[in-house]
Amino acid sequence: MSLFSNANDAAKPTLYDDSNNGRITCAEARKHGIAPVVRGHIAYKYMSDRDHDGVVC
Repeated sequence: MSLFSNANDAAKPTLYDDSNNGRITCAEARKHGIAPVVRGHIAYKYMSDRDHDGVVC
């Protein structure tokens, strides 16, 4: 299964984005067993690291 809905739509993560809004929440990350998400993980750029420490959730 690909992270993206298709190769031409790289702005829409679908593997972890259950709400299909282009963002991944901590609840979604926990549901999929990827939390905490660290900088470098494919989902990280679709999440909000408010304190900029490289870790979300």
